[in-house]
Amino acid sequence: MKVDEGLRRLSEHVGKELASQTSNIIYAEKFGVSGASDPTARLQAAIDEAIARQEAVRIVLPRYVTIDGTINVNSRENRYPLYFEGGSLHRTNPTGFMFDADIHNDNSDIFFTGTQFKSSPGSGAKIFNGDKIIRLQTRGCSFRGVDTVLRSAHYAQSYRSIGDIVAGGGVGYAFDLDACYDTVFDNLLLEHRESGLRVRTGIRDLKMRSSCLEGLTGTAIQLGDDEAAGESQLVLLEGIYFEANRVANIRFGTALNRIGPASVKHCLMLGNGAPTFAESIVDAGGRGVGGLFVERNFSLKGTCVDVSRAAGGPIYSRWNRNKDGYAYPVNPYLFVDGNKIQSTTGGVTISRFGDFTRLYRGASQSIPANSTQQVTIDFGTPIYKDDVISPQLLLESGASLSVNHYVRSGHTVHLYVTNKSSGAVTADLAVTVLKFPYSVSG
Repeated sequence: MKVDEGLRRLSEHVGKELASQTSNIIYAEKFGVSGASDPTARLQAAIDEAIARQEAVRIVLPRYVTIDGTINVNSRENRYPLYFEGGSLHRTNPTGFMFDADIHNDNSDIFFTGTQFKSSPGSGAKIFNGDKIIRLQTRGCSFRGVDTVLRSAHYAQSYRSIGDIVAGGGVGYAFDLDACYDTVFDNLLLEHRESGLRVRTGIRDLKMRSSCLEGLTGTAIQLGDDEAAGESQLVLLEGIYFEANRVANIRFGTALNRIGPASVKHCLMLGNGAPTFAESIVDAGGRGVGGLFVERNFSLKGTCVDVSRAAGGPIYSRWNRNKDGYAYPVNPYLFVDGNKIQSTTGGVTISRFGDFTRLYRGASQSIPANSTQQVTIDFGTPIYKDDVISPQLLLESGASLSVNHYVRSGHTVHLYVTNKSSGAVTADLAVTVLKFPYSVSG
């Protein structure tokens, strides 16, 4: 009797444990999704049931179903996560989104794992409305032939794409955002479609790591717009493999007013030698003042960073390997391995040594016999008290010239040159100014 009673209690305990473990699982098939005349409504019923439970719920999706309506995940940011697992969802309807909500950015903690999304390229299908769903995570999902995975007309927040595949065609940008906050792409494979990621006006912490963007007929990553003004605050693009993308790999828009800071590092670009492929890893545009850092990249076609459109800086290219024979162009905003590419403005040669700026300008003036003359060299920029000033005098054979002293005044340096010869002598002079990165004395 005691043994039977013990077995009965054990059986009850195991039954309760199994029930508690499965009570938070909803099988969408049990709502009659597959084969239904309106599968959207049936799947919506399953999701409404999950939300109503007010707890973390796993929703096992059907194997193959077409969702041409809109599924609303109106969770009201209750912080009870919805976990969607598996399944294969198809869409061809260009109107609306497959997953949406009726409140702006107030629906959160939505997870998709191992789900396949399919469509026909060019159908205009859109999967997620980034304006309405925050803290959305897709992990190990496949988006095949889908034009738009995530779209926002205002901003997307805390989106995570981890180990996803976006392939099999697709028109436009797979991820098309007006702005983004705390957005991460990790181990993304995006290939053989038109374009990849675009953020038009506002970037607040965007990261992409260990990803592959290949075979795109458009731009892989577009940051900022060429018309609508925008700004970027913290961008990290690291360990990305680019191959055979035809327009651009990473392109900064010319209307981007601020880039602060953006880091592109440990990326590799292949182009297979075709002239129609992108010629650089980074196409630097905009009027950024926060700093663009391009470091430790390897380009087998052209250059790691193209500065031909840049209208501001600084832009730092450090420890990159360009295609053999490539030479950086003169650009006042570009610093290569800590040194600024030399440029000349108004007769002043500007170059960079580490964190210091070097200004150099020469002058030539005839000095009468047995006299002292003032020679003024204008640098067009303020010369500060703590700048290092070095005058130089190139002597002619037999001439007796000397620089007695110099005076700093505004953006000029006055040299006082004495000629002790019996005849006039032309003095070839130069002044070098080494400017500190920050002046403590104006």
